[in-house]
Amino acid sequence: APRHARDWLDAASQATTTLAAGARLVALQAALDRVLPDALRGRVRVASFEAGVLGVLVPGGAAGGRLRQDAASVRTALARTHPDVRQIDITVSAGMTRVAPPKVKRAVLGAEAAAPLTALAQALPDSPLRDSVLRLARKARFRQ
Repeated sequence: APRHARDWLDAASQATTTLAAGARLVALQAALDRVLPDALRGRVRVASFEAGVLGVLVPGGAAGGRLRQDAASVRTALARTHPDVRQIDITVSAGMTRVAPPKVKRAVLGAEAAAPLTALAQALPDSPLRDSVLRLARKARFRQ
């Protein structure tokens, strides 16, 4: 029985180590996302961190080239919160896909909205706001 308890404790220790490593990678990803240029944000994924080397994956050669150009400034900015990152190792992963932002459903004004919008526009003084409301009323009139 003591052997089984020791096995369980060893397994628990390994799980704790694995969880800590995972949490570290998540923290590095968040920090990396904060310092990356807009063109690369959301496209670079942290893959590993070992002995001061941060391994990252990029979806293609263009992103990899861009990150290589910016690597020194990214590393410097990252060092403010993670001083143990000494080097960034970039790997192009062709199978990696970019996560597309969710599509936002646009509100559509129906034809019944045209009359109140036209009345509002007529009550406004001549201005860019009035012109915009009239345009919106015209578009609403032609929707089915």
